[in-house]
Amino acid sequence: MTEKLIKGVKAAIAGYFRRREYKRKRALAARMETSLSDVMLELILMLSAGLTLSSAAEQLAAGRKGEGPLYDLFAEALERSRSLNTSMFTELYSSAADYPSPELLRFFSLLLENYAGGAGLCERLELERRRLHSARLSSAEARAREAETRLVFPLMILLIVITVISVAPALMALSF
Repeated sequence: MTEKLIKGVKAAIAGYFRRREYKRKRALAARMETSLSDVMLELILMLSAGLTLSSAAEQLAAGRKGEGPLYDLFAEALERSRSLNTSMFTELYSSAADYPSPELLRFFSLLLENYAGGAGLCERLELERRRLHSARLSSAEARAREAETRLVFPLMILLIVITVISVAPALMALSF
């Protein structure tokens, strides 16, 4: 009986910490997704200027640590790839699997696929960036519509209060 209770408490504590870690990673992934289109645009510009994908990614990672979680992820992947003597894109892809974000996984798989020998990366990145931008725009519009709906009730209460304040003196004058 005591063993089952101890196992149950251990499982509850482990579940609590896993959920907390998942929430932290989900929030971090959301912050990464907000800067994803900017990173894509920087990569597109660097690739259009004639840099290779490896050198563009290294420039993106070098000296940018601390500017955002996505730049930190690039810098950490660059450090790991140098220490383990692997591809930076393989490290990025494996680290993207830790975050609950299909957008990050899609972006890093696109980079990994084109690092291994793909052409037309600029066009693919531009299409993906436009898709992400339109998704963020529609999400912002939905939040704005939701905010409008939430503000209707306080506005109605304010209108009623203003009406009562403006009509009250007239009603008081009529009763005397």
